Amino acid sequence: MKRKNKISIPEIIIFLIFILVLSLFTGFSALGLYAFGKQIQKSWESVSWMPSTATIISHPSEEEEKLDEIIAKKKFLYGYIVNGTDYKNDTIRFGLSENEIESRIQNLKKNQNISIYYNPDNPKESVVENAFEFSNLIYPILFFVFCFLLSILFFSVEISSILFLFGKEKIAGSTIKMFFGTLLAIFTFIPLSFVSFSAHEIYKGIQSNTWKKTNGKILSIRTIYDNHSTKHSNTKVFYQYASGGKTYTNSKISYLKEFPYIGEEFDTFNLYNSSDSVSVFLNPDTKEESVLIQGTGIFPFFVLLLGVCFSNIFGFWFAIYIDSHKTLTKKISPQKQRSVLFTSFFLPFLAVALRISFLGFQNVYIYHLAENWPITEATIIGAHVHVQDKNGVHQNISDRTRLSQYIPKIEYSYRIENKEYIGNRIQIGGIWSSSNSSVAEEILKKYENRSVWIHYNPKNPTESYLERSGVFSAYSIGIISGLFSVFIFLILIRIWKIKK
Repeated sequence: MKRKNKISIPEIIIFLIFILVLSLFTGFSALGLYAFGKQIQKSWESVSWMPSTATIISHPSEEEEKLDEIIAKKKFLYGYIVNGTDYKNDTIRFGLSENEIESRIQNLKKNQNISIYYNPDNPKESVVENAFEFSNLIYPILFFVFCFLLSILFFSVEISSILFLFGKEKIAGSTIKMFFGTLLAIFTFIPLSFVSFSAHEIYKGIQSNTWKKTNGKILSIRTIYDNHSTKHSNTKVFYQYASGGKTYTNSKISYLKEFPYIGEEFDTFNLYNSSDSVSVFLNPDTKEESVLIQGTGIFPFFVLLLGVCFSNIFGFWFAIYIDSHKTLTKKISPQKQRSVLFTSFFLPFLAVALRISFLGFQNVYIYHLAENWPITEATIIGAHVHVQDKNGVHQNISDRTRLSQYIPKIEYSYRIENKEYIGNRIQIGGIWSSSNSSVAEEILKKYENRSVWIHYNPKNPTESYLERSGVFSAYSIGIISGLFSVFIFLILIRIWKIKK
């Protein structure tokens, strides 16, 4: 006779709270599924919407308004009339990122008339651009799939918990298996999304080599600062160009997508700051797409390799999970499982080690190249110490709680051929830091409030250094990472020899 387990009231309360939490997560996932699905659907439908004319009634370039002691910028908003009824909207195009939206509205102004497209069935819905492009919808599609898998994950846990409560252990066990299968599918999908992103970036970078060249002009250069410090974090360049009688605005510099490097924001600023005109390469098919520098870089290929490796690891476990349910027609041998799994596991480490080794020896090359670089006088325009704690948060030197590393920050200006440049590189080979605050402060005293001599690259004056030092750390990084790469490569050879 089957014994019936009694459930106490506290257990029921805990269970109900657990189910409520799971229901909330399931609801949020379903809400994301609905939102991204609707965005994709509306983007498709907008192609057949009716054209009309609208007037910009609000623009971010206007003076900020004060509301209840809170400074808030005015948002982009346009108004239009359909069948005698006034409507307002702020949608540029479905699937655009914040940066792309900012680029689109950069050249617009208040009271300007623009062309729009509205939904004849629901005139409240409208867009400024109604082109349906997969490249602009890649992120909504990826998030749609992710939310779909996440909804299945939380829903399966919720159902299995209810089944267990009512003594349906066998059915609940099947639901738990679905949970693990969905979990593996999510972990397989996440790196695949990086693969999709990298493949798209590589494709666009290669495609940009064939884009049409035209003349443009720099509209503005904005430097975005870190929230925790005055350190420059990013510099955005907005430029304008004309084609086919229409004017376009963009901020895309290139598809190179390199790792951020020391002085990157100043290189961007120096390159375009004093430029009135600039060469722009635009996509002849979709003229809204453009870059200032053609081609692709190493970084998308690096992310692509990492994505493929990690998706292989989880994908192979997912295949084993499916195989355990006798779904696959071809049996996966245990030997092949181990070979592919270990190869996928070690390949990311090999890629990272090779990349770090390359950066190390690249700095060694720059160090020796700099022996023949000219020197020029520079003026220190800023010098301070940043403190980085264990969480990576940059704080002021006065905040001495949970400190990890002291990083001297020095900014200087110099002139080459009557053009002013700004730099912040102290030495070749990366950021200089110390766990001792007095050491970092000593470095500042060497340069504070005085003129200095710097080394600069005559072929690229934006690249400059206060000191031609740091070669030892560059050698160390290059050699150690290189040896680690060889070690992993030998392991991979050994794995595939065993397979044979």
